[in-house]
Amino acid sequence: LGTQLFIFLHIYFNDESKKWRVYNTLFRLIITVGAVITAYAVLGDEVDYLATIAVIYYANLISNAIFAHRVGRGGFMLTVGLILFALCDINVGILALDNIYGGNFPEGSLLYILRNTEVDLMWLFYIPSQTLIPLTLVFYPKSK
Repeated sequence: LGTQLFIFLHIYFNDESKKWRVYNTLFRLIITVGAVITAYAVLGDEVDYLATIAVIYYANLISNAIFAHRVGRGGFMLTVGLILFALCDINVGILALDNIYGGNFPEGSLLYILRNTEVDLMWLFYIPSQTLIPLTLVFYPKSK
């Protein structure tokens, strides 16, 4: 969560438009609060501290991916890195579900196919994401 907040600050302070800074902040707040409310509405008492943090994390990751193009020249690379990171996290979630349910995804289902590919999708998305994100921050620290 801390990393996503630092990426938000990078995007925020490198966006020259005050109007877009406000849009970014409001969008992030609305998405985060909406996601937390939805989690509690759907899961009720089963939502714990960890689930709340995860929902806030994903809301911030999605918000960063949407607004990363505003960074300037490196914005596209940051956007792609964040999308790849989200895809990695989705695959981590699929693995967790598979472990929770004992590998009982119905054969032929999308979850079964994603879990049983010959390529480890987590690493396929993780490695390039963790290359692109820091490179963006190093080579394009400011939009000016």
